[in-house]
Amino acid sequence: MAWITKAFSAAELNAQYQRLIPNHHIRIFSQGITHLSRITGKEHKQICRALLGVITDMRLPNNLESSRLIRAMRGLLDFIYLSQLPLHSTCTLKLLDDALQVFHSNKSIFIDLGIRKHFNIPKLHSCTHYASSIRFYGTTDNYNTQYTERLHIDLVKDAYRATNRKDEYLQMTSWLERGEKIQYHDSYIQWRLGGHGCRIPSTNPYSSLVPERCIKLTRKPTVCAVSINTLASNYSATYFRHAFARYIIGWHNPEFNRSQVECESLNVNIPFVNVSTYHHVKFINAGDNEIVDALHVQPGRKPACGQETTGHFDTALVRVGDSTGVHGTEKWLYCSNYLLRL
Repeated sequence: MAWITKAFSAAELNAQYQRLIPNHHIRIFSQGITHLSRITGKEHKQICRALLGVITDMRLPNNLESSRLIRAMRGLLDFIYLSQLPLHSTCTLKLLDDALQVFHSNKSIFIDLGIRKHFNIPKLHSCTHYASSIRFYGTTDNYNTQYTERLHIDLVKDAYRATNRKDEYLQMTSWLERGEKIQYHDSYIQWRLGGHGCRIPSTNPYSSLVPERCIKLTRKPTVCAVSINTLASNYSATYFRHAFARYIIGWHNPEFNRSQVECESLNVNIPFVNVSTYHHVKFINAGDNEIVDALHVQPGRKPACGQETTGHFDTALVRVGDSTGVHGTEKWLYCSNYLLRL
């Protein structure tokens, strides 16, 4: 980040991050990124997600060609993300080495810009050993420091609070040992109360690789009453009436084909003129309620004074039925403006 800040102006870099389109997986840094003094690991990941797209159209001083800098950063980012894979093969390890080679082939741009005089940096040298280390010791998530940081709270801080601050090591060890015994005994009692036999089942069953996703909405809609005419003007939902009529016919008559649905939808009378709209829809995993994705809507505005703003609508593919993949257009609905209102 220090090299990129020196290559481009800090003001322009901050402005590019401030103008990013809102997305669930991208954080909008309203004040930019150059003012951050102590960047956490989470903030570093959020910056890297948009870094390549931010610098793509930025100009270097003296109209210097920026293709080498973009390739260098792309190679370094590819290396970072490939090294975090939880499963590796010979192919991914080769891609890991190729990404690092792309960076080394184009890193001279930083010398031409006067940012660096050499690249004798221990961290860059350690990158050359990643592929061999993964072959010997496994993937990098096997020795991630985040796990030990989290366990420090449960196994050290809570244990220390249970002592009298005198000869604490023996007390902490005893406290942890007793807690584990109580936990194991409670698990055994719950297992026997469930009517199981003598064989103790595995405590870590494999979870599904593709967890079921659910839609999470707020209790109240963002706007309670929006006229259908306003949907066409502010939300760009020009064909809302026709789409809603086809939805009603398809719901009540799932055996109808497309031509029958189109024909019957002409006779549908919509008895209302206002609808409720949701501007944020979240998709969560059914098991752990983790938010995996989100859709955002920002309708156009026509203020009494000031400049008119255009609307922004996320695009989504909605699966209809139990089919997998995107083959067969009859099983999918392309939704750009209708999804958040049906």
